[in-house]
Amino acid sequence: MGLPEEAGGILPHEAAFGLGFMSIAGFTGERALPLRGEDVSNALIELFTVTIWGERDFLVVDMPPGIGEELLDLTRLIGRVESVVVGTSSVVAARVVRRLLGLLLEMGAPVLGIIENMASGPTVMDGVAGELAVPFLGAVPFDPDLEKSLGTPERFVGSAFAQRLDRILAPALG
Repeated sequence: MGLPEEAGGILPHEAAFGLGFMSIAGFTGERALPLRGEDVSNALIELFTVTIWGERDFLVVDMPPGIGEELLDLTRLIGRVESVVVGTSSVVAARVVRRLLGLLLEMGAPVLGIIENMASGPTVMDGVAGELAVPFLGAVPFDPDLEKSLGTPERFVGSAFAQRLDRILAPALG
């Protein structure tokens, strides 16, 4: 991937289909980044503020599970944040998703819904959605062939995973 380009700020990497992305991994490569607490928030804020996003339809932020200062800082920094919460088919994931949704709802942040990823049986997240009156957008089954498509955008877009995700997200995102 290499270091990001700079031109009065950092330019996102351009991927296939006009997608731009930014990742701390662009600066650290395969090395671990031992940050905790306030340092994680500071790194996230700096990455957002120095990146020149330009015109984008959506900004997708993939955050680790749980509730931390990063989420609070992100909602403060960006302002209008609409969330799609993704969880896996596990009781532990359901507990984390419940806490996260509780916080988002308490903050008045719009929640578009929940997606269950890597579903392999009866869904767990639809029950969480029902408990908290949040839309359950759908489940994406585990796709053992997904990793074979990574790095090849055309193959990824044609994967069962991408097609199912498109069917789930299209109505929610308008």
